Amino acid sequence: MSHHALAKAALYDRRLLIDIEDNAANTTLDTIARLAKLLGLAEIDLLLPNMGNGTAKRVSRVPGEPLSKTEPTELRRRFAHNLRQAREAAGLPQRVLARTAAISLSGVWHIEANAPNVTLDTITGLAKQLGCTEIDLLRPKDP
Repeated sequence: MSHHALAKAALYDRRLLIDIEDNAANTTLDTIARLAKLLGLAEIDLLLPNMGNGTAKRVSRVPGEPLSKTEPTELRRRFAHNLRQAREAAGLPQRVLARTAAISLSGVWHIEANAPNVTLDTITGLAKQLGCTEIDLLRPKDP
C-alpha cells in the first residue's frame, strides 16, 4: 500500500505517516491501532524491531469496527493493564513511578485506570523506569 493510499484510508496526513516510518516520530497508541487495522496486522507487529524479516501475521479485522474517540482501544487497555502489573511486580507505588518517569501522579493513575491515548515516548519513559521494554508493556499476555 502506498503512503498516499494508507494516509488517505487512515485519515492521516501523508507527511506525518512518512515521518513515523522514516524518523520514528512520536505517535499515539490510537494511531498505531488505526494503521495496524488498515494493514490487517496486529498492533504489536508494527512495533516489533524485526519487521523486515516477514514475521508479521495478518489478522482478521471486522471491516466496520471503528476506533472510538471516547472508549479505549484494546491496545490501550492492554498497555494500562500491563503497566499496572509491571509496576506492582516491581514493588513501586504510583507516586514513585510518576516521580522517576517525570509524569504527574495523576497521570500514572489516569493511565492505569482509564487507558488514555498515550504517546510512544510516554511508554518508553515508563518502560525504562520499570526495567522492561516498550514491547513488554504492549504485548498481549499469554493465557
